[in-house]
Amino acid sequence: MEDKIINFLEHKKHTVKGLLMGFLLILLFLATLSSLIDKLFDEHWYYVYILFFIIWLVVWLFDKYKLPKKKKNKLGICLLIYTENKIDEFRFKKDFIASLKKNLSEYSLSGLVDLIIVKNHFSEKIQELNNNDKEIELIKKWNKKIKAHFLIWGGIKKRQEGESKFFLELDSMVYHSPIKNLRIHQEFKREMLTIFPKEISFYEKFELRGFQISAKVISIAIQYIVGTAAFLSYDPLLALKLHKDFLTALSKFKKIPPNFKFIEKRAKKMISTENSIIAQYYYEIKKDLNEMFKFLNEALNFNKENYQAYLLLAIYYFLKYRNIGESFKMINMARKYCMGDWAWRYSEAFLYCYIGELDNAIESYDKAFKGKFLEEKNFLRKIISFIEDVIKEEPNKIQFYFALGKIYYQKLNNLPKALEKLEEFLKSEIDEQKFFRAGILAKSYTKEIKKEMGLNQNDLNHSV
Repeated sequence: MEDKIINFLEHKKHTVKGLLMGFLLILLFLATLSSLIDKLFDEHWYYVYILFFIIWLVVWLFDKYKLPKKKKNKLGICLLIYTENKIDEFRFKKDFIASLKKNLSEYSLSGLVDLIIVKNHFSEKIQELNNNDKEIELIKKWNKKIKAHFLIWGGIKKRQEGESKFFLELDSMVYHSPIKNLRIHQEFKREMLTIFPKEISFYEKFELRGFQISAKVISIAIQYIVGTAAFLSYDPLLALKLHKDFLTALSKFKKIPPNFKFIEKRAKKMISTENSIIAQYYYEIKKDLNEMFKFLNEALNFNKENYQAYLLLAIYYFLKYRNIGESFKMINMARKYCMGDWAWRYSEAFLYCYIGELDNAIESYDKAFKGKFLEEKNFLRKIISFIEDVIKEEPNKIQFYFALGKIYYQKLNNLPKALEKLEEFLKSEIDEQKFFRAGILAKSYTKEIKKEMGLNQNDLNHSV
């Protein structure tokens, strides 16, 4: 009898029956102490009863309505998994949750992820709805308090299929995504919905192993999610580590689960991109070309179509060896995978300008100027800075003054700077035959700029 009461309170204390059962047990307990209570409190004995009833009511309300909340500065992953009885709930916590936490710790994720386990009676409400739209609506309502980024819900059921078998049915949702860009946000959501398995089943006689494998599949999925979140939160080093660990974990499966096959390809592309970003960091911030080259090699090992890696390799071969031929090869490879991006045109124009083929450089710049892309001004500032560095190292490359003037005039509309660079070009000792077209254009641009700036006619005549 006592066992039944304890089991009822453990499993059903959140219900009205649980509340009433609690009141009844308090009455029975205090009744055994009635003589002591009368002696201590005299005519105020009922205060003791009221106090105990209030305490129990607060405990009951807390248990029934209190939802857990995500810890600050962590990626919240919330599990709302329903178990049909106390024994299965014990197995779920002992075997599945314990294995999941162990895996997260082994994957160095415990410090990054807040794994939120919601009580069984909340998960039961979701199961009772038996309607996906209503389930999502309820979960969204709860998640206003939980504040998780990713939610996984479903149930563990034990059924007979010849032998007793466990079925773990799952649904998942991205809620508080760490991504502001709408297109990337939608892409991220699709990946998250793909990576989690809809159903995992195993025989009861293999329950420990079954729960452990299920936890491993979930933890590997979480590993990819956290890696992607790190990437989108501008932490490519962490993202690279987690995505490489994700592939390592996948390689240990004799047969890769179907839900991971697409994500495996996606992870390789992300690893390639992360390597490119780190390579750019070593180039721009650390000025370490050797490290830059190492990460670019790894980027291409994972994805031969990495556009950014080829652009950076062109820079590497120029800066390290002034190997124009190899730089042109990299630009031609970048051209194949540019997907409408115009950055490679600027690199091509630069190389033509460097070897003195200004006619080709002009054509490349004209084509490049037709394109527009995000953070264009910042990109152009980098180009200008790169060219100016080359001029400092090789002052005889006077053709770059023309290139700078053209960029300032036609792309940035910075007339004073454009005039300064073009006049620098015109007053230099240029090979008029070799740079004939550039000379004519420089004079024409100078005249137009002075006119726009409202300079006097003498200055106009002098520039011609």
